[in-house]
Amino acid sequence: MSNGRLFSGLRAAAAAFGKAVGGAARPTEPAPVADINRMVERMHRAHADRERSEAEALARDIELASSAGVSRPMTAELISLVRAYDTANSEEARKDITSRMRALSAEQRGELFDTIDVLRARFGWGPAVAIYVRSREGSIPPRFARFCETLSRDLLRSGFQANGPRTATVLRLLANDQAGLHLKGTIGWSSGLPKLGIVREIERAVKHGLVPGPEDRANAARLIALVCDTQYYKNRTGPEKTDPPLIVSLKALAGAGQQDSFFARMRANPPGKLPHLRYTPPPSDKAEFWDDVLTELAPLFEDIRAYAGDRTVHNWLTDRQAFAARFGSGDGSAAFRFGWWARDTKGEEGFHKDYNNHLSRMLSQEKPEWRQLATAAQMAMLRAVGPTFDRGWPQDFTRAGTQVEALEFGGGDPDGSLLNHLVAAGDGAPGTTWLKDCERKIAALGHDTVADGFRQWLKPLCGPALPEIDRDVYIGLEAYSLVFSPQNASVFPTPLPERESAGYAAAVRQSALKAICAIPGLLFQRAAGDYVPWQFDLGRLHGELSPDNVAVARGIALALSRLPADKALPLLESLAGATLIKTGHYGRTVRSQKTGAACVWSLGQLGTADAAYALGRLRRRIDDKVVIKSIDKAKRRAASLACRATTCRKSPWPSTASATAGFVSRNWAAFASSCASSRRPRPSCAASTPRASRAAASPRISRRHPAVAKWRASWKMRRRTSR
Repeated sequence: MSNGRLFSGLRAAAAAFGKAVGGAARPTEPAPVADINRMVERMHRAHADRERSEAEALARDIELASSAGVSRPMTAELISLVRAYDTANSEEARKDITSRMRALSAEQRGELFDTIDVLRARFGWGPAVAIYVRSREGSIPPRFARFCETLSRDLLRSGFQANGPRTATVLRLLANDQAGLHLKGTIGWSSGLPKLGIVREIERAVKHGLVPGPEDRANAARLIALVCDTQYYKNRTGPEKTDPPLIVSLKALAGAGQQDSFFARMRANPPGKLPHLRYTPPPSDKAEFWDDVLTELAPLFEDIRAYAGDRTVHNWLTDRQAFAARFGSGDGSAAFRFGWWARDTKGEEGFHKDYNNHLSRMLSQEKPEWRQLATAAQMAMLRAVGPTFDRGWPQDFTRAGTQVEALEFGGGDPDGSLLNHLVAAGDGAPGTTWLKDCERKIAALGHDTVADGFRQWLKPLCGPALPEIDRDVYIGLEAYSLVFSPQNASVFPTPLPERESAGYAAAVRQSALKAICAIPGLLFQRAAGDYVPWQFDLGRLHGELSPDNVAVARGIALALSRLPADKALPLLESLAGATLIKTGHYGRTVRSQKTGAACVWSLGQLGTADAAYALGRLRRRIDDKVVIKSIDKAKRRAASLACRATTCRKSPWPSTASATAGFVSRNWAAFASSCASSRRPRPSCAASTPRASRAAASPRISRRHPAVAKWRASWKMRRRTSR
């Protein structure tokens, strides 16, 4: 509705309101109709003045822009588009302007963006203009600035030719948005993920030699955080899920090969190992303080042993003044109340909530068992062996993370490009592009190198076993790590005093007393005996794989289909058996059905008789009907490919397949000739002979033929005896 029609309507409404409510105007009072008319006139004049001033400002800005951008080739086109925006009164007209802008070439759109950036700096309009254009918030900026920002938004969506300066400008502009606004402050995208064609163009330029700077990569990483912060971005929970194309492009720009790739994350966060060693190296100052506490505990336990033999002996256990002189008042906890070792302290603060204190229980025994105290020398030994004690242990495939050292392939792939490609296979069957890229990466590394790396990673998965370890050291490391755990923080003073300070010795004695109350079990040397501390880790040897390991194992299974059959077949068969066969320590579990399905698919793609026999052996060990159906499908494909290859070579079945099946191979052509009365054609290669000549030359095979029945019976019998 135009402004004139709007004001006419207001006048008509005012007149009707005056007739219905006001009646005749009183001579001493202003009539309601006159008041409304004057208000409407004022609004009309104010609107007209604003329109006139904005038009004058637009003309002035256009003249300044023409003089400022006289040397730029797209200045005239920009001014033409701005004039078109000024006269557009409908959404269809604005869409026509956008179509006109997108009809320009990529280089022309890039020049147009550069011109807008130059004018933005020339006129000095800042982010407030962009915020108003995108969200209609804040004061109304000039028309020229609004129209230029609108064109800039459309250019970012459609994309343009990228170079170094444009890349820096675009990424800096996009990264300056506010979190939680789903880029409304930059491109005005209000729902879903934004469509940024410029990101695709920048990624294309990078592939053709453009090198983004550190600031550009940092801005791309910030833009990833801004996009992922929106309510429309569903964060993927596992590495098997693929990111949207926008996030993939931004990760590539942000240096995904260095900071956010699967390989980099796995290297930065090493996986857990089996057995699970609960040891964390303690801080050096706390470790020294604890060594002094253990040294102080030796004379304290000598006094305890003397008190247990003679209750009349004079020491801190029998003399209150001696107790106060030795330990002081401390922090006011129950440990510094004289006589706590002679009563039941169950549930008191600083003691065990379910048991009486260890010292009282030990003194109440007729013949107490005096265990050997831990020493500072033993703690030093544990600190020395702790960081390398679990080196060489197999990883825990049920926990997050995975070992990537084997998938560096002896230094041939230090950035983990093949591993990053493997985990991006997705959930379904791999695409043709993914398989071609996989073949290219494998060929660059070498088939033997890749097969050795895969074999090294799969070895602990397919043949899980716990290593032989020193149980005493294992338990000692766990007990030593518990001393510094958060639940035992009350044993140490806060802040920790300096070793040369005056109150250091008193703090050590007080911590020794609190350790006797709170953690008496961690003060003595511990031996494994017949106890197996990692017995609960046995179930994890055959537990379900974590999402990280499923992604890697499934990618390896799919990539093995690109290797020669003699290298891939043993690995695929063992991996399929390790992931599909129900096994477990505490229950029968399928470790990863996705990985097993990938193995079955790859075995079908190998197309050899040995692969078909491997699928047959696997089928006999499976009781899942869905898996059996997929195995049958893969076996038919493998047998068909093997038969075609054998027929094209005019050769009998391979001797290895014959040995596996346990029967003497025959010449397939001779066997087919003896069974010429069939309605089903024998398998042949389509590329060997034309269709007509092949039909004439190929005999037909019938299952009802006596020779076929005899051969099938012999095959079944040998198959039973070869199990």
